[in-house]
Amino acid sequence: MKKKWKIVLIIVVILIVAVILFFALIPDSIKIEPEHKICETDEDCVHVATHCSCHCGDAVNKKYLKIYENKAGLLCLGYTGKMCSMICNKEVICKNNRCEYFGEYDSCNLNSDCEVINCSDYEQPGLLEGFKPYCVEDKCRCECRGCE
Repeated sequence: MKKKWKIVLIIVVILIVAVILFFALIPDSIKIEPEHKICETDEDCVHVATHCSCHCGDAVNKKYLKIYENKAGLLCLGYTGKMCSMICNKEVICKNNRCEYFGEYDSCNLNSDCEVINCSDYEQPGLLEGFKPYCVEDKCRCECRGCE
C-alpha cells in the first residue's frame, strides 16, 4: 500500500512540474520575422496584434497576416492576464521597404515630452473617454489609464 502512494505522489509531482514548465515556456508576445515586414508600397502593409492586451501591435506584409492572426489566436486562447482599455492608431506604411507601424509616437523620456500629442482621435464617444499622452517604454502613446 505504501508503495502505491509513493508512485501516486511521484506522478503528481511530475505533473505539477510539467504544468509549471509548460506555462513558463509560453511566450507573452509574437515576434514578427524581419522578412515578413518587407514591402514595396503602403498597401502591402497591415496592422497585426502581437500581444493579448496592453500593447498596440506591429505591422506586417499582408501576405503573412493569416500566420500572425493564427499565432495571436493561440497565444491569447484562455488569456487571463492584465487587461487594458486601449484604442490604438492602426496606421501602417512602407518605409525603406519595411512595413512600419505608427501606433506609437516619437521617442520620449517624460510624460511632459508627449504633451503635444492630440489623443482625441482615440476616443469613442460614450465608450471610452479620457485618453491622454503618456511616455511608455520611451514612446509617446495615447492611453486611457483608469478606464475600464
